[in-house]
Amino acid sequence: MQLPNQMPEPPVHMAMSPYYPYILAISIAIFCAATAYAARDAKRTGRWLPLLVIAGAAIASFQECIYDVAVLVWWAELDTTPMYRIFNRSVPLWMVFAYPWFIGGMGYWAYRHFQDGMRSATLWKLYFFGWFANLLLEVPALQIGDIYTYYGEQPFKILGFPIWMAMTNTLMPIFVGAALHALDDVLRGPRALLTLVLVPAATASAEIASGWPIWLALNSGQGLWLTQAATLVTLGFSMSLAYLISLKLCVEAPATGRVGATPAATKVQFAS
Repeated sequence: MQLPNQMPEPPVHMAMSPYYPYILAISIAIFCAATAYAARDAKRTGRWLPLLVIAGAAIASFQECIYDVAVLVWWAELDTTPMYRIFNRSVPLWMVFAYPWFIGGMGYWAYRHFQDGMRSATLWKLYFFGWFANLLLEVPALQIGDIYTYYGEQPFKILGFPIWMAMTNTLMPIFVGAALHALDDVLRGPRALLTLVLVPAATASAEIASGWPIWLALNSGQGLWLTQAATLVTLGFSMSLAYLISLKLCVEAPATGRVGATPAATKVQFAS
């Protein structure tokens, strides 16, 4: 007896929207701004780290096809030339510019503030700002036409965007910032090039660690009730991971000194 197919069928006949070049242009502009910020900070600090974080996030964009299969995202394949096509997913050039500013730019910002002694309240502001930034990134593209779509039993959509995606995506820059902070003394000299490995690793860790419950539910064939329940689990995982990072890395009071400088001594909060 043949078992039923649990995975929903994607809309394979979707043609790319004529508005896609505008979305790409906006993303390139934001990418250029993030890169300019990184270059300025590289000059100020005398380190290549800021630019390597941006480059590492661009490398992480090649993970997109893996997530797209798991979270049921389909990019329009007709009337377009993708950046690459793997796992039967045609990923557009847009992603190689979006990842660097969302993950790289925000991740480097988190790193600098961890170095300066980030308070828990600041981390939670970054956490929820990530939700807003993710909505700002995706909702316009979902609304103007057939660039891509979330298919299957996607729960809790806002203008075509399943809100659970923000719960997982917001952790990516936080994980990147935390990893850079933890390994800052290692990422010096030629070893700074290891940032190109660290950033994609932190990105994947955040996405998988918080998102796997909803991934399983979406591909189980059990319907909307299970994906809705899994959303609550994913929210719990996402906030718990952010909370653990705040316990380990955030300080009770802001350290003195400029942002980006490692404080001589900070009082770190630990769980009892």
